[in-house]
Amino acid sequence: MTAVLSPPAVSGLAAARDVVEAAAGEPLWSLSDRELAVQVGQALALRAQADAVLLACLGEAEARGLARSRGATSMVAWLRGSHRVGPGEASRLMRTARALRERLPGTAQALAEGRAQLGQVEVIADSLKDLSEQVSPARRAEGEATLISACDSLDPVGLGRLGRRLEELLDPEGVQARDEAKICDHEAKAFGKRELTLSPDPYGSAGTIRGRYDAAGYAVLTAALEALSAPLPATPDGEKDTRSPGARRYDAFVEISRRGLHHPATGSGDGGKAQIRVTIPLSSLTGRTGYGVLDDGTQISPTLARMLACDAAIIPAVLNGHGQPIDLGRERRLYAGPARTAIEIRDGGCVWPGCRRPASWCQVHHLIPWSEGGPTDQANGGLFCWAHHRDIEHREWEAFHHRGRIWLRPPERLDPHRRPRINHTHRPPPPTTDWPPR
Repeated sequence: MTAVLSPPAVSGLAAARDVVEAAAGEPLWSLSDRELAVQVGQALALRAQADAVLLACLGEAEARGLARSRGATSMVAWLRGSHRVGPGEASRLMRTARALRERLPGTAQALAEGRAQLGQVEVIADSLKDLSEQVSPARRAEGEATLISACDSLDPVGLGRLGRRLEELLDPEGVQARDEAKICDHEAKAFGKRELTLSPDPYGSAGTIRGRYDAAGYAVLTAALEALSAPLPATPDGEKDTRSPGARRYDAFVEISRRGLHHPATGSGDGGKAQIRVTIPLSSLTGRTGYGVLDDGTQISPTLARMLACDAAIIPAVLNGHGQPIDLGRERRLYAGPARTAIEIRDGGCVWPGCRRPASWCQVHHLIPWSEGGPTDQANGGLFCWAHHRDIEHREWEAFHHRGRIWLRPPERLDPHRRPRINHTHRPPPPTTDWPPR
């Protein structure tokens, strides 16, 4: 009979499995607490080393195209089909294996020596994966070494916070760009999923309202509800407001709706405006980069903050470079009362070409932003519905006042000549002699 010779790596793994199997069969009741604690540490280090071997094997297997030679479409599919690994775990293993093989040799060594756990290694790989090309290899290696040394004292959560801080130090511009893109993407998705569902009771005596809101809509609604849902003061007889928080919010919602029916959006309501505070760096407010933060910690883009500031009582807390407030806004920037009425009479509704939404559905937008010195006067204001207000704030379209009407100039991608357009839905078109120059 001919003996089958195994490479040292294969035979070594087989021998290691035998040792582990024997150790797993040992009774633990005879160990002291100190010995048991040492055993746990040894077992964790052993698991880390086994993970290091597994990830190295997976990296080599992917480089060879092993999955396709075994009839699978990918390494993830092969792990799921041949080794019963769950889809999420298989994807994480392959991401980490690629990172260790291609760009994190120090982290791979720490895992192989049992100085880092797999969860920590995944955090290191995730923290360093998006660094831009402007970060030199030496700086990358320095950041990796810092995270590896922290594995002795930080769990994956703490290591993730450190990794985030390192990203900001090593690649501040890249981090800001990624954060802005992520926030804007989340805002767009949330806005696309917005809905409000009214479900009347079959007997007509009640109903249910359910909603899904984006950050801006949720902030406006929350501020309005909080302004009207506080417990009522006790009566002279000592009777307290016994309504539950949910009941008070319901009553506030009904009251807001009632005021809306009696005082459509003309600025003639007699109640105080609900206030929302947005904290935003001065550089973000003027440079249209970075992000703002609502009272509840929700991050919003400067574009959305400016859009809210046009028509809701937003109080912007502007911060200097040291994070200290340098200016608190006032409501004087808002179009209300006669100022809004005059613009409603002039525009009739949303000024976006072809939009049929009435004035009561619109906000007054500063054509020259208030944050950039734009005045709150009739010539600098125009009615935009909620959807088109978002579009104009992104500044691809240019809105301007010309001879008593609001015109919009499209971006070059839609019209290379950028010919001005006007909405004819609410008001008749002006004579051609009043059209602005191209």
